[in-house]
Amino acid sequence: MERKDLKLWARKEANNHRWQIWKCLLIILLVTLGLIVSLILIFNWLLSLKTASIIGVLDFVIVLAILLAYLFSAGFSTQFYCYIKEIINNGNSDLNLLKTSFITYIRNGFICWLIFFIDLLGMFLFILPGIFLLIKFLPVPYLLANHQEMNVIDILKTSWQMMSLNKMKDLLLLILSFAGWFILGIFTFLIGFIWALPYFLLALSRFFIILENEYFGLEEIQNEDNSKEIQEFALLNNLDVMGNNIYGLFNDFPVVIKVLPENTIIKISIAGNKRSRIDNYFAKLERLGFLKTINYSNDIITISIISQNLNNVYETLKNITMIIRKIGYQPACCHCHCNKPVSFCLYHGEIVYVCKDCFNELKNKQSVPKEKYSIGFLGAVLGALFGGLIWILIYQFTAFGRITGYIIALLAILGYQKFAGRLSLSGLIISGLCSVVSLLVAEFFGLSLQIFLATRIDSLIQAIILTPNFIMHSDIIYLVVKDILFGLCFMAIAFIQYSYSLTHTEKKPNIVKLDKTA
Repeated sequence: MERKDLKLWARKEANNHRWQIWKCLLIILLVTLGLIVSLILIFNWLLSLKTASIIGVLDFVIVLAILLAYLFSAGFSTQFYCYIKEIINNGNSDLNLLKTSFITYIRNGFICWLIFFIDLLGMFLFILPGIFLLIKFLPVPYLLANHQEMNVIDILKTSWQMMSLNKMKDLLLLILSFAGWFILGIFTFLIGFIWALPYFLLALSRFFIILENEYFGLEEIQNEDNSKEIQEFALLNNLDVMGNNIYGLFNDFPVVIKVLPENTIIKISIAGNKRSRIDNYFAKLERLGFLKTINYSNDIITISIISQNLNNVYETLKNITMIIRKIGYQPACCHCHCNKPVSFCLYHGEIVYVCKDCFNELKNKQSVPKEKYSIGFLGAVLGALFGGLIWILIYQFTAFGRITGYIIALLAILGYQKFAGRLSLSGLIISGLCSVVSLLVAEFFGLSLQIFLATRIDSLIQAIILTPNFIMHSDIIYLVVKDILFGLCFMAIAFIQYSYSLTHTEKKPNIVKLDKTA
């Protein structure tokens, strides 16, 4: 959808659903403010006690409470995309869509914090890398809300792959096109945002939905007329529709038709051995003006037709199925290419037609790769070491650097998963051990670096040698132990999150039967 059309649609829908969207936004705002007020009251009460035991742990409680409040608020806010997606798809929504498990809120909040941290690092390096990363990961909150079955790696990878350079340019131009509305909102003492914010959020969410559909192979039909035409075409030819896919039996041949914005793709699987005759026929077909390409390989005919004209699709299907039957070709399973009765199935997001034997084979096929423990250990070590370096650098500037314990654990887990090929509970334990060792080493060298920067010691090596003597001092050892406990707490959050994901994620079947059966 063009930016102009997208904004026209969003403006029209904003007029219809403005107060529905604001109702959701106000609930998110009230929950966040309520959480902040509750924390302030609790902190004031703790400070009023003024006991040594309370003061000693108060900074730990404050940091942890602020972090949890932020994570919950951020995680709660991501559910807004569930709410607004329902409005876009069905014209109405339910506030119950904001509800999910507490673990999911915290998980989503952590991922949002991680994205913020990555963007911040990019901004520190140069402004442009920060903007690049910001746009690359803008779909993350939307994906978190609508794909809760995906883990952290899948979310980040999907967002990165969805946002190609062209899509990044489109999204940036879309956001910049609302600059006038935002300026107007500011100069009207925020009153203008009553109109501008629902308008902007609808346009942004619709952009993400189109992006999501394109990425997962379910491109959105461009307008209602096309959608109606597809439904009529399927009904007249006794076919079924799924998204922009039309599938079923045409003249007894199983076909899948995918209607795309620029062209239409037809796939037919056949069995036969008269290749020269079919090639001659295809050479004649290529002279037709509406045919873009025609290919026959691995016993599958793939035809690309310019435009979405379904009359051309019908004529092409009628002529091809008639000729290939006359030549002597028969319908076939697209997997084994044998002439057997087939069922239409959804296999990794694609509609395929397979026989009973191939269906059982694909259903039982193990897609999980073998776990390589030794190489995975190396990945965990490298990830934990990199996280340890971040701990050393960040901790020099702020006590909030202790939160980097989560990053150490996350990088160790991701490193193990990348090198080992998959992640199991055993891999989680290996990553945990590497993370703890990295934390201890990072704390030691971080303290050495602080000693070197704060004193007139000649070299960093000398500071490292003197560090054990500094640690033995009662005040220093108290701070070191507190740092390590903070780091372990944040590490524990990462490992609890992944443990929960490993033990509660439902294994989805590789292949699912649709209704149509040949």
